[in-house]
Amino acid sequence: MPSNLKNYIRKVVNKPSDDFIPLNGMFSYGLNDKTAHIHMPIRIDEELKDKGLKYTIEDVNENLYDALQKMVTITKNNPKIKQVFAVSPLLSQRVFRERLELLGFKTESADEKFEKYFPGQKGLYQARIPLERLKQVLEIEKETREKMDQNGEFWHNKILYYKYMELKKIGIIDYYNIPLDKIVQMGKMNYNYRHGLSLETKEKRNKQFDIRNESTLPKREKNNLERER
Repeated sequence: MPSNLKNYIRKVVNKPSDDFIPLNGMFSYGLNDKTAHIHMPIRIDEELKDKGLKYTIEDVNENLYDALQKMVTITKNNPKIKQVFAVSPLLSQRVFRERLELLGFKTESADEKFEKYFPGQKGLYQARIPLERLKQVLEIEKETREKMDQNGEFWHNKILYYKYMELKKIGIIDYYNIPLDKIVQMGKMNYNYRHGLSLETKEKRNKQFDIRNESTLPKREKNNLERER
């Protein structure tokens, strides 16, 4: 990451201005006309060095979830706000765009007008989502997390399948062609992260509850899976 870009981000993320209001230790926001702008971090080089890629991805993902929940609460009494928007060099990495897409965001190459704010950054991306759609997705995510926390791991596949079908109902699955396996993988990684389980050993743990293992899903879910293939 170029040093001038690092300096810019330090200035923007920590800017003591009404335009950039902290949502948590990683994300901030601003309001402009009909849009709520999420300001995403890109100062994750130290975290990557200290914690590794998998943990850093989940850390960003968890802080994003927290920030978006707060954003919805903040905009509840502001009927002018119709969408949430983000632009960040982080989104040049597919793994971070994918997390936003799973939350219903439409990702695309950033408008040229943003390039001046990120000098030297190639492949800049932006993401947007209607506020009402975001509320739907966050409600599904909240319900999924609660069910996974309240039930044993044997039931996690069924719970994540339910999440997949709910996202499918509101068009997110088909729009991005997201496979069921991806929903299951991300859901279990997040569960492991939130419960302090080793992300490095998740594959070994999850083999016990493989989404394709017939013993882990009721017959109805198994039949639905066959139709989805």
